[in-house]
Amino acid sequence: MIALSRPDRGNPTLVFTAVGRMIAGIFIVVILGLGMACAFAEEPVGPEAGHDLAVQLTSRRPEQNSSWRGTLKITRSEETVSLPVECKTVVEGDNWFVLYETPGSAAIPAEKLVVEFSTNHPPVYHYQQAPEPGAALGATNTLHAGQADIAFAGSDFWLSDLAFEFFHWPDQYRRKGIVRRTRPCFVMESNRSKDSKTVYSRVVTWIERESGMPLEARAFGEHQDVIKDFELGSVGKVNGRYQVKSIKMYDRRTDGRHSFIDFDFNVQK
Repeated sequence: MIALSRPDRGNPTLVFTAVGRMIAGIFIVVILGLGMACAFAEEPVGPEAGHDLAVQLTSRRPEQNSSWRGTLKITRSEETVSLPVECKTVVEGDNWFVLYETPGSAAIPAEKLVVEFSTNHPPVYHYQQAPEPGAALGATNTLHAGQADIAFAGSDFWLSDLAFEFFHWPDQYRRKGIVRRTRPCFVMESNRSKDSKTVYSRVVTWIERESGMPLEARAFGEHQDVIKDFELGSVGKVNGRYQVKSIKMYDRRTDGRHSFIDFDFNVQK
């Protein structure tokens, strides 16, 4: 497994200096790779068009390795906790890996996540967590689709969110494009399979036409209640490549609960 050096515990205000495939990340993104431009001459709709769009979003691997740092901010009621995060994207043949690690805090244990991406299978998650704050990371647990609805470092970003796992679901439906937040967008509806154990039952994503980035996403539960909302901040070009300013995740089951990550790019709108 790829090794990742530990983040600097003494600097809780680190910000991202480069973006790899996510977003995907986040997710972070791991939003990683989804920032590739998608160009469509027509506006097809339906399951076949949805499948084609999902394939384009999930099959673009990064061109090169990259690394970056940032701050994960977790808000509960009126209190915000900031955690340094160090990330890497590593390309190995047809696969690529997105790594996230945080040393935690006095109240939050250290965590490390390695998301393994491929053009021919859903993401695989290699996840470690310290047993308590200040302790070393524990053994690696390998998780697959339907097993990764786990909060990363106590935030509102689940491991599955950081990999945009719902784009890998077999049931994809492309809706008619609309303007969202003043930007033309493709609209994708992802539905889980009947035997899936994921918390989300359906996710609707608004994908910015020009950049190919997911501008917003809304996740629904078993009874079609809204569970979470994802929002991308400013999208623009930096040195000819699309980058983002921030990403946010809101848990709609609670009041005032959300998490976000800030980027330090000088985005050209």
